[in-house]
Amino acid sequence: SSFLFYTKSENIYFQINDYDGYSTIMLKKGLIQFNANDNLGADLSFSKSLGALKKINDSKKEYLVLIQLGLNANQLKEYSKAINYFNQALTIAIDNNYLDNFQESVCLSNIGLVYQNLKNHKKAISFFNKSLNDNKLKQDFPEAYSNITDNLAYSKLQINELNGLPNLFFESLNIRKKLNDNSAIIITYIHLSEYFKKTGENNEALKYANLALETAKNSKNPIDLLFSLKQASLVD
Repeated sequence: SSFLFYTKSENIYFQINDYDGYSTIMLKKGLIQFNANDNLGADLSFSKSLGALKKINDSKKEYLVLIQLGLNANQLKEYSKAINYFNQALTIAIDNNYLDNFQESVCLSNIGLVYQNLKNHKKAISFFNKSLNDNKLKQDFPEAYSNITDNLAYSKLQINELNGLPNLFFESLNIRKKLNDNSAIIITYIHLSEYFKKTGENNEALKYANLALETAKNSKNPIDLLFSLKQASLVD
């Protein structure tokens, strides 16, 4: 229903040349498509939003759209495009001093995530560490802090750089539990299972795989369940 009404609004804003309204609707429509894994549709909607914003010079909203274009490109495995979008967003944030909501940390961590997907974990670790330089991040933006911490720990695990592990995973897990973010909790359970599997602590590996599976069943999210089942099959 939301998608249907956004589409109707889109047509009206387009007909009356309301670029501000049009850009907002296309951003919201793109978010629905992104969350429904319609990445090609999301790319088109975000691109239309960005095009409209170029005509009204709204840099704050342009930053938000560029972040979404980067996240979407990352999902499409268009990694060079993703990095380009994040760098554009970072430039806007710095040039306009939009750093009060940790925009720089968000951009740097997203670039780190792209390099993680490229399996360039040393470079990913470098960007994750840079994104954690803001001392207020943990207190004021705990969700972002927990994401960055978990990703940092995961990249370290992939190259057997085990110093600080598994404590980084547990730090992220504790924050995610306080935020009651089940999908994020499941990811950390899976990562902990991978860690203990690698260190030969099979009982602990099985314990966290089962915790991931139990949480995924309760959350009724099919993607979470698939990832949990995969990890459970590897340790049991």
